[in-house]
This record gives sequence, C-alpha cells and structure tokens, in this order.
Amino acid sequence: MKDYAIFVVECDKLVEEALKETLSNEGYTVYSFSEPCQALSYISKINFQIAIIDVTTGDIPVENFVSEIKKKTPSPAVIITVYTPDAEEIINLVNKGVDAILLKPINIPDLKNVLSQVENECRIYDQLEKLRNENEKFQKENNVLKENLFKVCVNISMVKLARIFLHELKNYLTTINLSLHNLQKQLPSRERVDKYLQLISRSASEANELAMRILGMRKEKKERVDINRVLKEILEMLNFEFRKQGIRVEASFNELPIVDIDSSALKQVFLNVILNAKEAMPSGGELKIKTDCLQADSSYILIEIQDSGQGISKENMEKIFLLGFTTKSDGTGIGLYVTKSITEKLGGKIEVESKLGRGTKFRILLPVKAEKFSMINE
Repeated sequence: MKDYAIFVVECDKLVEEALKETLSNEGYTVYSFSEPCQALSYISKINFQIAIIDVTTGDIPVENFVSEIKKKTPSPAVIITVYTPDAEEIINLVNKGVDAILLKPINIPDLKNVLSQVENECRIYDQLEKLRNENEKFQKENNVLKENLFKVCVNISMVKLARIFLHELKNYLTTINLSLHNLQKQLPSRERVDKYLQLISRSASEANELAMRILGMRKEKKERVDINRVLKEILEMLNFEFRKQGIRVEASFNELPIVDIDSSALKQVFLNVILNAKEAMPSGGELKIKTDCLQADSSYILIEIQDSGQGISKENMEKIFLLGFTTKSDGTGIGLYVTKSITEKLGGKIEVESKLGRGTKFRILLPVKAEKFSMINE
C-alpha cells in the first residue's frame, strides 16, 4: 500500500470508476465521488494527501473545491484534470493553489508522472512540517530551559549574596570577639580598655554599614584615610592571636599620601588577606607587611602582605580568586573573590606569588585617587 490517500471528484461516472480502480491497483487508498455536492461535504471529514478533481464540477466551481481542500492541515496537493487547457483558467487555478494539471484523456504514464511529482512535494512538505514541529518543540523546551535558568540564576545570586554577607559579617564579628578577649586581658589598663572598646564599637558600626550596603540601603562612604593607620589597627587587633599562634609580625610602613576611600571596604580587603595569611601558618611563622608608593609621582600605593605558610600549588594559583573555590574543609571560597572584586572596583589590582611549602605574597595596588565602586560584584 502507498503512504498516500487520494480524494477523487469526477462527474463522469465511468471515468470516476476507472480512475478509482486504477489508483487502487497502484496501491493508493481512494475516496471517489461523482456527485460534487456530496464530495464537497466530505472534504473536512476525510484524511487524504492528494486530490484529483475534474475541472468541470457542475454547479459548484472547481475553485470552491480547491479552497476547501487547502484549508486542511497539512494542505493536500491538488491535481486538476482538463480536456482542453485554457491558459488563463490554468493560471488562475495555479494561483488558487493547484499543484498540477493532468490532461484528458488520462494515460497511465502521465498519471504516474504527475502523482510522482506531487508525492515528492508531499514528502518535502511532510519533512518541513516535521522540522517545524521539532523546531516548535525545541523552542518550547528552550523557553522552559531559559525560565529554569533564570530561576537558577536568581537563586544563585541570592545564595551568592547571602554567602558574601555572612562571610564578611563573620570578619567583623571576629574583630569584635578578639577585641573583647583583649579587653578582658587588659582590664587593669584604663587606656587600653578604651581603645578596645572603640574597636568593638567601630566594628559593630561597620558590620551594620556592610549589611545596609548589601541590602541597597547605603551608598559607599568615602573619607580621607591613612592606609598605614588602617593596617596598624588591624595588626593591633590581631596581636594577641598572632602571639598565641607563634606568628612574628614584621611591618615596614613608608610614608603614604592620604587617600579618599571607603575605610570599611579598605579594611575588608586587608582583613581578608591577613586572616588568610594567619590561617596559612597554623603552627606559626612570619608575617611581613610593607607599604610604599609604587611610582615616582606617587599615583599608586603598594601594599605587600607576605606569609611563610603552606603556599599555594601551581594548579590552584589560577583558581584562588574564583567564587566558591577553597582548599579548606570549612571554607566558603568567598574571601579572596570579594577582595579581588573590591580592589578592582577601586581602580586597583591584586597580584599573588606563591611557592608550595614556602609561603605566599599578595601585592595590592591602589590608586591614590580611588574610583567609585559597589560592594557586590555583579
């Protein structure tokens, strides 16, 4: 059996029966009609791929048949049979959607040739229809994937925001906890008590500023800052921890220009790197910190923070600033990512040198005239 069914409208009963028999013998499923009104009523009820219609269909114009057939989806191919071809009429029928003209008297070679042509067109149409359906399916799947990806991105952004917030808030809480510890150790000295109380107060205030800034309720606060003083405060705050862990601190602070910058953001950068250095020397070691003006015109400030700790392997050197990358069992992979982000948005950059087992050196370059930046790396 052929893959195609044929709808036949032939008003001459003998021709209709002969055509039906011939097409059936060729393996087609045939729906044959000699009454035009009956045939027209069946067009929407029958599934067929090819229509063979005599140009003379009585009271019903052949154009009506063509129009109704072409409304079907997918649209069947239409062959019109004629005795005497009229050029103007044929052109009009072709414009209406007729696919082929078959001259009467019909012979088998011409019939097979025309059917072969329209079958080929049907196959092409079927392939195109299949491709269209597949494309629609892929488009729907693509839209679903885009929607899911958008949801995932939103969730990732929220997770990223929460992780950054918690990590950086933890640093400020570390400052508060260490200062409280130092406070307890220094209670007899009123001067040092006041100093640690100021550190606690300032850290709590900066933690609040960080939270407000992340939530979009604060803009960056630029102020005139002495970078050496910021570093000294951090080192003094961590002094007890360094001594307890057996870490020797060697600081070399050269004279630097005062910069207009957000001091809490600057402290965030330094604190992240120094705490990383501390964690890299669990059994003690040496921490070196140096500041200087990099160029003769003093347009850049250099801050070097070097430890004698475990160092970083070559395969990890390119990953250390990636969000989520960490070699620590309890690490978050946030600290250095945030540090690099803030440094770059200040118009500066951060470089790292390291040898496994011999320590790590971070070089932070900051312009004297710092650029504006936002806390979250978008």
